[in-house]
Amino acid sequence: MADQKDAVAEVSTPKKIANFFKESKVELHKVTWPTKRELLVDTAVVLVAVAIVVADTVFSTAIRLLLR
Repeated sequence: MADQKDAVAEVSTPKKIANFFKESKVELHKVTWPTKRELLVDTAVVLVAVAIVVADTVFSTAIRLLLR
């Protein structure tokens, strides 16, 4: 058991970093990336939501100023 701990401790930092990037690349290949259409639809949803928040902020500020 002590031999295993020593073997793990002997792995250098550059090797750990290289291993991290190799494993990250493998995981990225497993990702199900969105299609172009899905990406466009999701982007449109976000833009509409942002527009609603901006409009709400503008209108609430305008009403607050009018009621002063």
